[in-house]
Amino acid sequence: MNTVFTEPQNPTDKTIPTVPDAKVDRTTETAITISWNKPDDTENVSAYRVICTVQENQEGNTEKENGDQPTEASGSKESADEALEMDIDELDVTTATFSGLHPGSSYVLDIFSVHEKKQSKAVSLEASTSKFL
Repeated sequence: MNTVFTEPQNPTDKTIPTVPDAKVDRTTETAITISWNKPDDTENVSAYRVICTVQENQEGNTEKENGDQPTEASGSKESADEALEMDIDELDVTTATFSGLHPGSSYVLDIFSVHEKKQSKAVSLEASTSKFL
């Protein structure tokens, strides 16, 4: 079952707080772990959504050493546009690890607060996996 998420119609709408203080905690050759603090107003948050996408370089090519797609993310599904998505229904869970990534590749990680069928604006982080030595 696919759920369609929409951004708030009014940018000043405070009903879905943005995730504060997101950061990259750890990177390895094949994984990135991020964390965030819970929003102060969790009454209007029922879940988090995290998306990991391969970053494009200036020529418009994805920054991967080979043509394969990332393979997995804990509790997630892979979509056709090379993004890994994770929906987290427990508000006490404030970390996400994406594994099976490509060594030496750059990624954009977007974190959203979700309530019903709406989601906040994204908090975006950039991170790169390490190259194999």
